[in-house]
Amino acid sequence: DTSSLLNVALEDVYFAFNKVKEEEMILADELKNILQITREGLGGNFDQKDPVFISLKEELERLFKKKNLDEVTKEQMELNIKALNDIYDKAKEVERKNNLLKAKYDNDEKYARLHKRLMEKDPLTDSEGKLFEALKGLKIKVDKQIEQNAKLLENENFVEKMMMRLVIDEFKVKHQMPLTPTTSKRINNLLVKEYINEYHGRAA
Repeated sequence: DTSSLLNVALEDVYFAFNKVKEEEMILADELKNILQITREGLGGNFDQKDPVFISLKEELERLFKKKNLDEVTKEQMELNIKALNDIYDKAKEVERKNNLLKAKYDNDEKYARLHKRLMEKDPLTDSEGKLFEALKGLKIKVDKQIEQNAKLLENENFVEKMMMRLVIDEFKVKHQMPLTPTTSKRINNLLVKEYINEYHGRAA
């Protein structure tokens, strides 16, 4: 995964740091530092299924895959630093947008991720505002049910049926959004998974 990949890369940079010429030590240190903060930046992203995040992670993997860093030249170090800075800047922008969206859902990461999934491939609606209103209403109803009985999350089959009823009521009945059995099931599967993962303390 990203964390283990970057740990290996960091170890390689530390190793390289001890072998480079004196005039290259500043560059090696800079490379080590930007790799560290890039790792932290990507690791802190709460939506690791974001297509932009995935592309940044893959870019990072390509950058360090099969590289013998103790043989990296000064020019290659400079290029790596530039590439890492670019990845870091993009990761920070992803994080900024994620946090803005999360704030709209009262800092609930579950609904920020759900919002994004429903606006990516085959968007549920052309209007993000309409989607927000539907998800916000759904959140209130689902959270109310769980507040009354948190243990219901131990019964996944019951949760699936309960949430499906709330999804149809909120999206189709209240907000007049066209739902097919397939889209209803997709929304419900994403929603149930978010709550079950949170209940069991699993990463999304």
